[in-house]
Amino acid sequence: MTTETHRLQDESETFALGAALVRRLGPGTVFALHGNLGAGKTRFAQGVARGLGVAGIVASPTFAIVLQHPTPSGAPFVHMDLYRLADGREAEDLGFAELLDSAAATVIEWPDVAEDLLPPRTVHVSLEAPDPDGTVRIATVSLP
Repeated sequence: MTTETHRLQDESETFALGAALVRRLGPGTVFALHGNLGAGKTRFAQGVARGLGVAGIVASPTFAIVLQHPTPSGAPFVHMDLYRLADGREAEDLGFAELLDSAAATVIEWPDVAEDLLPPRTVHVSLEAPDPDGTVRIATVSLP
């Protein structure tokens, strides 16, 4: 496993990191995002979406749990927020494995509930704000 650390000065750099990573890692990448509320998980997901060529608005799927966005490749960008799920069984009931297999890339916010279901190729991204005003973030990227 390889670990990278990125110091992100603002939301635009969080967005840019998501776009750069999906371009670098290619089709089928699964990102598991870790961090507190407001850490930048959705902004990172928006960058991944843009890196895949998604043209529309990418909002947090907190209430929908799973949102799919069309990409130019034909495979969807899958964005999940598992915060409201009780356990991995609920993720399985959503068609978790099938969604991962069909996606151009997948971003999973709050992945801990489905940790046992994540494929070995999952890229874990931890976002944290080390300073009190929250403007600077540290992104730790763990590549399989």
